[in-house]
Amino acid sequence: MKRFILTVAILFAVLKLSAQQKANLLATYQGGDIVFTYQVPSFERLDSVWLKVYKMGAKNAEQLLVQQKVPTAKQWMFADTSTRKHPDVYQYRFQASVDTGILQNEVLSAYAFPPDLVPVASNILAFNPKSTNQIKLSWKIGSQFILRSIGIERSRKKDEGFSRLATVDGQDSVYLDIVDDANEPFFYRLRMEHIATGRSYYSAIIHVIPDFEIVPMSATNIKVFQEGKHIKLNWENVDKNANGFYVMKKEAAQDSFVMASLKIDINKDDKYTWVDNATSAVNYQVYQYFIVSESNSFHKSKPSDTVIISYQKLPAALSPPQNLQILRSDSISRIVWEIDSLRIDEIAAYAVYQKSAKATSYTLIPNGVVTANLNFLEIAKPRDGDSFYVTAVNGDKQSVPSIKISYRDAFQNEFGPKYLIGAVIDGVLNIKWLNNGEKKFNAYKLYKWNGKSFVLMEQIAADKDRIATKSYIAGSLNLYKLTTVNANGEESKGSNVLQVN
Repeated sequence: MKRFILTVAILFAVLKLSAQQKANLLATYQGGDIVFTYQVPSFERLDSVWLKVYKMGAKNAEQLLVQQKVPTAKQWMFADTSTRKHPDVYQYRFQASVDTGILQNEVLSAYAFPPDLVPVASNILAFNPKSTNQIKLSWKIGSQFILRSIGIERSRKKDEGFSRLATVDGQDSVYLDIVDDANEPFFYRLRMEHIATGRSYYSAIIHVIPDFEIVPMSATNIKVFQEGKHIKLNWENVDKNANGFYVMKKEAAQDSFVMASLKIDINKDDKYTWVDNATSAVNYQVYQYFIVSESNSFHKSKPSDTVIISYQKLPAALSPPQNLQILRSDSISRIVWEIDSLRIDEIAAYAVYQKSAKATSYTLIPNGVVTANLNFLEIAKPRDGDSFYVTAVNGDKQSVPSIKISYRDAFQNEFGPKYLIGAVIDGVLNIKWLNNGEKKFNAYKLYKWNGKSFVLMEQIAADKDRIATKSYIAGSLNLYKLTTVNANGEESKGSNVLQVN
């Protein structure tokens, strides 16, 4: 028992001392071996300890020294000869112990390779899967274990301008890049950082030309105008994927558009002007143009808006159309106008503008431009109070507005119940009306006259046909009106006024 107590006391003292000091453990690479110099600590009342050595690599772990008794406070040397055929970066753990427990663990990483060993990248490949904007990079590196990290660098030029895309682990061998240009080269290289020295080594440069579809957006703000003897087009580009443009043209006698320009390259401000010098313009001849954008994958955009111009040797003010009419049938509504036949050759198109009863200004109807050979435009069903006018158009020239015309529909807001009946029961006014269940309404609204105007008193569900209102005042003049809100949220003009004294 005394012996046990003494042993525990010695162990406690040893552990306490061990916690206060750090043994030196050095590793050097010598001809393929790792040679360790271990300064065994001195432990109070111990002249020797048991020593075990463990080794852990990237693929496995093993115990190099099962157990050996070594003197304390002495230098002890040990060589790992297994690294000659397996150079790598290893972690070693030296464990000093006695029968009753572990006294100390010393951990050290060792570089088991020659100091002049450098990484060499081979089989660097860049692959573009069909019809995608992905670039799959892969590589093999000899002695890859000596790498701390790999930087993936890319440039649009072979010899300069490389920038880092990502930093991956030194043991990685693949990387996926996403690009936004097609049919142009991308150059790649690897920047390999040495785990021991921190020095960087570069791989060979490889390149790939991705092939995938890039459909650019259409050009915007297309305008055509006559300047002197020439027809000119202006437009703007808002898509960075567009790298050029083509002007398409159609003359009156042609059935389809033909290409009128060579490729027009992009510029810095993305604003363009093109002059039609291909043919001599014919007086009063109508010409139509649109722009097609092209990306560097050689895919083209949808056509831009079409612009129309009638060429004039002696430009004059345009004549607006006359005698506007609104023609309606059950399914079709049209704005119709008369054309000045003596000046028809001066006009390329007509533009129709509309203003609702509540609006303050006119706006161009969507798809509201028609060629000069037409004198009508189909429109959405007009509403009471909608107003219209038409102008003649030729390129950037536009006539003064025609005389405005307004649409009137006296029955537009004539829906819902027209007649109310009321009866006072126990001092409460009960109002009833006829609910036509075949028509779809959203609600009813009950208004009362306050001496100046009708004021909303109640909002009533659409499935109701009566209401008991507390707004009734006996002995006074009580005037009520019921309106109906249809499925479009529109409110009717209202019923006849109900008077209850």
